[in-house]
Amino acid sequence: MSGYSILNYLNLISLSLVVIFGGVCFKKSNLPTKVFTVTFFIVYIVQVVSFSLARFSISNLLLFHVYFAAQLIGYGLFYWLILPSSPSKKGFLAFLVICLGLIVWEYSSKWDNLAQVFGGYSYFVMNLVFVFTSIFYLVHGVLKEKEIAHKLLNYGMIVYAGGSSIVFLLGDKLNQLDWRPLLLINLLLFLVFQGFYFAQLWRVRSS
Repeated sequence: MSGYSILNYLNLISLSLVVIFGGVCFKKSNLPTKVFTVTFFIVYIVQVVSFSLARFSISNLLLFHVYFAAQLIGYGLFYWLILPSSPSKKGFLAFLVICLGLIVWEYSSKWDNLAQVFGGYSYFVMNLVFVFTSIFYLVHGVLKEKEIAHKLLNYGMIVYAGGSSIVFLLGDKLNQLDWRPLLLINLLLFLVFQGFYFAQLWRVRSS
């Protein structure tokens, strides 16, 4: 069994445990954390189904688009809820509209070959929007000397979305490259992301 396969199994095990813990802490969580938890659960289901299909040598690339949509809607709503002011919400919405425009263009141009599309510029732009929004949220909290309620989730988003966006920017070119090291890096980043999410839930449980 390769190192990538072992790490993939460990990722699914740790992700399962984190999702269960998210369910345990759900009632005590505030609304933004609940939205994040629901989104994380959908991502988990997609990953489990995708892994199962891969085990039977069935193409699972179409599931990436479900994964993409879940993140765009779920994490987009999360940021909308935690942003501190109306101007920042409007700015975030403007960036999302630009991202949606790129998504429409990219999907319409590749619609006939959608099953083979993996990542691309729209996913890269979406991740950049989330990374810069996380940085803004954290910096605003520090400058205003306010308690940053969701800082761990934002730390995790900066690490994971920032790193994985480079992997998915390669998109369709993964088939032409030695892609396992890239996906290995993406798995490691996602494990770090899970760690920050777990730490946030632990704070909720201990409150």
